[in-house]
Amino acid sequence: GELLNIALAEIPPDETTPHGKPYSEEEREMLSLGALGAAEWTKQTKDIYPHALLNVTEFQTVDDWIRTLGRTCRRTLQKATEADGAGVFTVTALPIHETALRASAEIAPHSTLSHFRCILEHNLRLLDRHSPDWTQEDFVGMLMETMERFALTTQMSGIIYEYRNRNGDLVAFSHEVRKGSTVRGQWFYSTTEGSASYIWFHAVLGLVTRAIGSHKALIVDLGPNGNDGRLEAHGKLKSRYGFEMVEDWPSVADYRGPFW
Repeated sequence: GELLNIALAEIPPDETTPHGKPYSEEEREMLSLGALGAAEWTKQTKDIYPHALLNVTEFQTVDDWIRTLGRTCRRTLQKATEADGAGVFTVTALPIHETALRASAEIAPHSTLSHFRCILEHNLRLLDRHSPDWTQEDFVGMLMETMERFALTTQMSGIIYEYRNRNGDLVAFSHEVRKGSTVRGQWFYSTTEGSASYIWFHAVLGLVTRAIGSHKALIVDLGPNGNDGRLEAHGKLKSRYGFEMVEDWPSVADYRGPFW
């Protein structure tokens, strides 16, 4: 019917062409505040989930951080670096708002079908892992979450780090936001192929490297563990890389300054 025709007319011509509503940088910064936890650090809510935080003021270089990690973690980061060097994947930084004119409206570079599929595959894999006996209702909930996350990441400010395999196919992407004295690893999504290529570890290594080199960041924030902040496996993994789960994270991660 008419609704179907409208929907079909909105489908992008291919998997890689950005398609969606353009936003100015001012709009993107406003739309980023909720995902960054503004309700928590402005004390508008008491519903606070622990965040995984790393204090980078203790390190002069990224090697200083790496030396504090256990042998297995150091080896994993080395494998991630080797995979990058061997061309297993390539990473490209894509500023979400490219022009110097903050008022100009632009479509996010990652508002493509391939990025949506990446989020969908990532969430479906987590559903299978954490709820192997998932129901139809669980599946619909996962689809709704995928659409919500895609809308959020393509509306926000920040930088996208896009990972592609040897064939040029998208296998993962991370979304970094810098505000105040905090660098936030906001979102990370990967396909099944990407999840087996040490990309998450490479993304965390890059995040910490840039934070230390910025001379602006005091804290790297990897956020809560899942929607309810209670996916313990995620917290344990982050803690092995020096990130501490902090209950009162707004008192440590300062987001009150400008975006940068």
